Amino acid sequence: MPVLMIRRLTHRLIHHRQGTAAAVITLSSFALLTKVLSLVQQALSQELDVQNLLNALRLRQAYLRGELFPEPSTEWYLPGGRLPLAVLASLLTMAEPAQVLATLQSSPAAMPWLPALTAWAARADLVALQRALERRLTEMA
Repeated sequence: MPVLMIRRLTHRLIHHRQGTAAAVITLSSFALLTKVLSLVQQALSQELDVQNLLNALRLRQAYLRGELFPEPSTEWYLPGGRLPLAVLASLLTMAEPAQVLATLQSSPAAMPWLPALTAWAARADLVALQRALERRLTEMA
């Protein structure tokens, strides 16, 4: 993970006590880079959550229409998000949107998406959900 590598390098620089202005600037640059990488990692994690969530609900919709017959699997989702892949996979066979919503409400990682998911549970409109989730991603950026 890049953030961890930068932290280790920064730690080494501090302990070698270079004592020059260049070392201070380098340490400041590493600190800034660490923060930027952390923000990028957070944004990517949120994007992965949205994509995985939409994939889970699309697969669920196909399953409920009888177009899909597999067992739930975490292999269908991209790793790196905060939503647990096992939770996403468990949504496949849930018949009621309220059940899906209740399952997602139990995951703290779903908190940013709950208003959009609550609206989806009332209407079951995946296109409207996708738009709402994308708006939320933009707001969080």
